[in-house]
Amino acid sequence: MFYLMHATFFLFSFNLQIKREISTMKVILHPNVIRLYEVMASKTKIYIVLELVTGGELFDKIAIKGRLKEDEARKYFQ
Repeated sequence: MFYLMHATFFLFSFNLQIKREISTMKVILHPNVIRLYEVMASKTKIYIVLELVTGGELFDKIAIKGRLKEDEARKYFQ
């Protein structure tokens, strides 16, 4: 019984955190933050509509080049 109650509480808490994150992301308008336009859900899937960002993955750039110099990193993390 304890496990079931704990799991139910965890799911409720997780669901609440997700809803808060979605609400927050929808109102953030900043040039360095990807815009969240819409979130839709079916019984088995969640669909997220985000702003299109071109230029590739930052992770890939770091993996190829190695460590970024401070002035270059500043461009990404301002």
